[in-house]
Amino acid sequence: MLSLISFLIVLSILVLVHEAGHFITAKRLGVRVQKFSFGFGSKLFSVKRGDTEYMISAIPLGGYVKMAGDEPWEKLAGEKWEFLSRSIGDRFKIIFAGPLLNYLLAFLIFSVIFMFGSPTMTTEVGGLMKDYPASKQGLAVGDVVKAVDGKAVKYWEDMTEAIHKHDESAIKLTIARGGKTFDKEITPIVRKTKDIFGAEVRVALIGVTPSQTIEKVKYGFTRSLY
Repeated sequence: MLSLISFLIVLSILVLVHEAGHFITAKRLGVRVQKFSFGFGSKLFSVKRGDTEYMISAIPLGGYVKMAGDEPWEKLAGEKWEFLSRSIGDRFKIIFAGPLLNYLLAFLIFSVIFMFGSPTMTTEVGGLMKDYPASKQGLAVGDVVKAVDGKAVKYWEDMTEAIHKHDESAIKLTIARGGKTFDKEITPIVRKTKDIFGAEVRVALIGVTPSQTIEKVKYGFTRSLY
């Protein structure tokens, strides 16, 4: 139930921000916004300010914006305050402002997360997959990978990215175990798969899974924005 409520809250915020993009841009360009509703369905409460009726509706799933002259079957007067009477460029700006504000919101949220700190997996090995190179070639649970082919790695994502890009040749891993540091060569297996665009890619695998060791990673303001 909590997951469902969280999903509905996040969805509502995303939709409201999206619609706010349409609303703000339409207002700036002089297009009349007749309704701005939080939620859908039956109207529970409303207040009118200028040309716009601000509403709270019964179904709290995002919301919507109703602009003057935004339906093809409406009779248009050819006035500049009608959406479909404006130029294609102006209509594009109003439509594009919705997803643009969603992207800006995501950018802001991730920047804040990086500033306050996000939990990140370390390179400690938590498990070995059966019949994969790591289990056959001497890696052990609890090993911490310090470098891949001489390049330092600190977090699991960095380590796996370096391994996945490798070819069939042996990978040199710098391992910390029991207070000692040493190098070990692991020959990966390379699997063919497809990326999100359907293109074939080759991925090198050694068969390790992460431990539950987590670090909270924080960045400064400028680095977080970057």
